[in-house]
Amino acid sequence: MTTTTPAPAARAERAAVWPGRPLAGTGLLLRLALRRERVTLPVTVVVLVGTFAITIASVSTAYGTQADRDSAAATLGSNTAFRVLLGPLEHTQSVASVAQWRIGLFMLVVVGVLAAMTVVRHTRREEEAERLELVRAAPVGALAPLATGTIVAAILSLVTAAGMAGSLAAVAEAPGDGAGALAVGVQYLAIGLAGAGLGAVGAQVATVSRTATTIAVLVLVAGYALRGIGDVQDGLGWLRWLSPVGWAEEMDPFGSSSYGPALLCLALFVLGGAAAARLAVGRDVGAGIVQPRPGPADAPGLDSSLALTRRLQGASLASWAYAVGAYCFLLGLILSSADDLVGGNADAAKLIEQLGGTGRLEDVMTALILGWVGIAAAAWTVTYAAQLRAEESSGRAEVQLSTGVTRARYLGVAACVSVVGVVLILAAAGVLMGLGHAITGGTWGSAFADAVGGAAVQVPAALVVGGLVLACYAWWPRLVAAGWGVITVILLLEVVGDALNLPQWVLDLSPFTHTPRVPLDDATALPLVVLTLVAAAFYALAYARFAGAVGVRRRDVPAA
Repeated sequence: MTTTTPAPAARAERAAVWPGRPLAGTGLLLRLALRRERVTLPVTVVVLVGTFAITIASVSTAYGTQADRDSAAATLGSNTAFRVLLGPLEHTQSVASVAQWRIGLFMLVVVGVLAAMTVVRHTRREEEAERLELVRAAPVGALAPLATGTIVAAILSLVTAAGMAGSLAAVAEAPGDGAGALAVGVQYLAIGLAGAGLGAVGAQVATVSRTATTIAVLVLVAGYALRGIGDVQDGLGWLRWLSPVGWAEEMDPFGSSSYGPALLCLALFVLGGAAAARLAVGRDVGAGIVQPRPGPADAPGLDSSLALTRRLQGASLASWAYAVGAYCFLLGLILSSADDLVGGNADAAKLIEQLGGTGRLEDVMTALILGWVGIAAAAWTVTYAAQLRAEESSGRAEVQLSTGVTRARYLGVAACVSVVGVVLILAAAGVLMGLGHAITGGTWGSAFADAVGGAAVQVPAALVVGGLVLACYAWWPRLVAAGWGVITVILLLEVVGDALNLPQWVLDLSPFTHTPRVPLDDATALPLVVLTLVAAAFYALAYARFAGAVGVRRRDVPAA
């Protein structure tokens, strides 16, 4: 008697076999991915395009006339630090061309990084969480997850590129601005696709999503640094041709608007995707090309919850501190030439003072920059709370709590790491900004005092956000992701709150509104003490719920 395989089972078997139908199930996975990204993707695009639009508005105010733009080219364009950070200012024919120079390279790197993170999120992170193995047990081809991640990243890049081009086209005033805006859109699409290609390869090489993302980020940031060297050193312009960021700069929107370099980014996307596909079908699910180094047979250094947390979070915290510190060091280098930032442009000086306060321009910039760094430190606490949520969802927190680690100790360690992380990030920012300022002409004592003091007063406000998201983790774990909404609202209130003439009670919702603007203002104790007490209250609420303090019923782990 002959037995036959049921038709559905046969189709599933054929779908899972390489090279029969490697892309089987891609459409279904794509719909699932877009559903999961229904909040993240639109919010990301809105924040990116909104930031770009705000920059255009500020440039229109500060450099609205041709004389102002020519003055900026003569001062800012000849400043070495600005050329390293922003590239050469060669086109001043319109507000659109100057706005693109003012934020272009920074935003290009951000879009490339976000595209890479999107690919990693839908590939390696799913493998790491062991969800992809369940998906692959269904009639899903070996390359369907990779294809899904790259398509979502391409959608993110395309929509962002359209928003950027549209923002510039809306303020077109000079002949050729329309073509320049189109070139800018292609620029963002190209760097996004290049980032997606890098993320696809990183997701196959590394076995941990964090490492996969780091690979792509390092390539993009290294490219940004190389093109900076090429922009200021004669004879080293060829360095721009070594990275996607340099290729994007070579497109020269509002100038030659050459699309040839964009083809290099497209080639990187195609070759990266092809290499990732070849690697994906040649390895086991959950494995990587570079295997993690096995640890010792025993781990005497991991004998406590604090030691384990330090091991798990140390690299992430260090990368945040290094990135923020390097950014502040570069900005510290240009503080001594702050007057060159505006030259004789009263509108530009007024705009900076509206954002940062009234006083010496370098003090205004110090207070403004460190205020943004404080928000960045608060954002780190959101990422840490999300990691705690992931540890619990994966069951690893439950395993740890099944040992001698009590709930009180577990949450106490989490609170300590949250506080230490904020302090470390802001300390790195203050010290390195002071160092950069002192190197380029500032007085060593006052440079460090102003920068470190300005960073220190940001700690209580950042801890308010840290305590809030930790309380969300302890009481309603699903609301941890809402911490990114809190960060977005704070950022918008700080950047455009005054410009929109919002009521004071709305501005007061941000804890950073109450932070003294050191070194512009004296550091008054009252607001700092109140913010510290509010942060302590949030941390206490988290402890009460998670550890089960008197009168409060502790929640289940993992949460239902």
